[in-house]
Amino acid sequence: MNRRMPTMTLLNLMLVTLLNAAFGQSAETLQHFDEGATHYARGEYQEALASWQAALDSGFESPELYYNMGNASYRLDELGKAILYYKRSERLNPASVELQHSLLLTSTKLADKFSKLPEPFLKALWHRLFPRRMVKPLTMIGLLLYVIGMAGIGYRMWSRSENVWLRRGVTVALVLGLPLLFGGILASMSIGRDESAVVMAEEIPVVDDPETQESELEIHEGLVVDVNAVSGEWTLVQLPNGVRGWVPSETIEII
Repeated sequence: MNRRMPTMTLLNLMLVTLLNAAFGQSAETLQHFDEGATHYARGEYQEALASWQAALDSGFESPELYYNMGNASYRLDELGKAILYYKRSERLNPASVELQHSLLLTSTKLADKFSKLPEPFLKALWHRLFPRRMVKPLTMIGLLLYVIGMAGIGYRMWSRSENVWLRRGVTVALVLGLPLLFGGILASMSIGRDESAVVMAEEIPVVDDPETQESELEIHEGLVVDVNAVSGEWTLVQLPNGVRGWVPSETIEII
């Protein structure tokens, strides 16, 4: 008993330390969030952004936080930042009607008015089946069902059980778990490939070749583009109308 006391005491101290750190971080984050709201209500939009950025730096992330930062940026007429934060909010909560209204309102002030190519049917269907915000939970559910199914198979082999309900349970777990698991993995890989960015500079040329830097097209702040490739200080992007070209990497920011 006495030999275990130091170990248990050490474990308790570690647990208390971790809990204090977690609650301390939450309290600090809440303070930054509230300070940002106070600054925003006073019309101090730059100070509000600084407070909310501090909340982000503490490890906190939410659609409401990004939405608030988008509103503050819009008030400062920083359209690129406004679209960036709105889009980051949208990735966490795409169903928000208020957010979609703000995005539409901000988009009307952008210089570029490109027609958008329709999304391929299979890609659109895939995004409906595995929306970005649900990829992780669906993958975890699939993994859990798969583990349960495999454990059931192992138990049946070990016990040589012919229980009908056990066999049905194993079948259901695997039939549901495998598609969710592999679908979630593929969706995660797709998220890594399907990157979008926002133009942050007031105006940038789109070039066919970074070496010659000849350009016949310019794009402007706030435009959302798809990122196809990165080479050194240049990024290959695709515009909403399908046109592709290279832009300086420092002029865009990944959503």
